Amino acid sequence: MTPKVSLGALVGAFILLVVSVVVQPSTGHATTIVSGPLAHGFAADGTNTPPQDGLGEQANALLFAVDNHPFPGSQHRGIVEFNIFGLTPVSSATLTLPITLNGLTSAQNFLVLGYTGDGTISDSDYQISASTITNFNVIVGQTGVINVDVTSFINAQIALSNQFAGFKVVWNSPPSNDSIAFGGDGTFTSTNFPTLDVTATPLPAALPLFAGGVGLIGLLARRRKQRATALAA
Repeated sequence: MTPKVSLGALVGAFILLVVSVVVQPSTGHATTIVSGPLAHGFAADGTNTPPQDGLGEQANALLFAVDNHPFPGSQHRGIVEFNIFGLTPVSSATLTLPITLNGLTSAQNFLVLGYTGDGTISDSDYQISASTITNFNVIVGQTGVINVDVTSFINAQIALSNQFAGFKVVWNSPPSNDSIAFGGDGTFTSTNFPTLDVTATPLPAALPLFAGGVGLIGLLARRRKQRATALAA
């Protein structure tokens, strides 16, 4: 004969489980994924025509260049895409832009735009629809990296089940003859390109047991109620 387990005993065991989940520290640790770019480079527009005319004329995967020349009127936009397939919502995501070539003669401002990528860099990426994430300044002679918080954008892309997240860095100052690169360099030999640093905190190890306990208590309570109703009939 199978011994009966009282609901009270199960509730007691469940309470102990709750306490263990709350009191015991999680065995999981935040994990950081440093993702190299799937594709990178720049798209150039308007060799002899006004910039932003929608006629992307070349794509260069060896230099993440950003410039805006008033004469003869050309603009380069740095473009990078990452594969985010399989990611769940993240606690933080940072786009890291290394300054690999600084040809500025005065401080300049740049826009960071986000778009849904396709896994490749092409001329069409020059004018593809994108949303503004933020902007930043770079001064003359500045080195190091620019860190851009893109958490909200990455989580939005994950929610839409998009496989590729794309970013564009665009000149946002009055036209000048200055140039800058956030990847690659003037020798076209650098492999230092933007990265996407994604941090996700795993669930506590006991949380699946906690969820299972909730389901078990609910099931037993329903069966007990059904038995009581049958006896009363």
